[in-house]
Amino acid sequence: LGGLWHGANWTFVAWGTLHGLFLVVNHFWRYLVRGRCDDSTLYRGAAWIITLFAVVNAWVMFRANSWQQAVRFYQEMYFAPPGLAEQQPLLAAGQVVPLLAGALFAALAMPNSQEIAGLQPGGSDVRLPRVRWRPTPAWGGLLALLLVCCALKLHSFSAFLYFQF
Repeated sequence: LGGLWHGANWTFVAWGTLHGLFLVVNHFWRYLVRGRCDDSTLYRGAAWIITLFAVVNAWVMFRANSWQQAVRFYQEMYFAPPGLAEQQPLLAAGQVVPLLAGALFAALAMPNSQEIAGLQPGGSDVRLPRVRWRPTPAWGGLLALLLVCCALKLHSFSAFLYFQF
């Protein structure tokens, strides 16, 4: 049903089916391992990687306009097409690993928005000093300016996302 909500295309149905299947597998697995190894670092790391892999692969179906395009996306994700190094000099320069390492560091070590706002005290293992947002007159002024900018854009037309389907 989640896939049909997003559009009348079989790729959306496949996306919704994959997410539903992943939820069933997740709940069944959590039932099986409950209390045995689910608090170990190795288990949590493996679960994080498997979840990321599953979600990224399912989103291909959401993004693709057709089955053929989905297959092409998967081929490009897992089997580099000939001539990719010439088309993507970043890949040829060997900078992918440092970029991915930096992104991984930012995702794991930096505080998330809930931690910055102080809404998740002690929720996760943040290795950097805790940053807390506190309302100040400067923030109030900045947010007021942002509100005025948004209000000035209200007259412009922007099609609702779901009207595209």
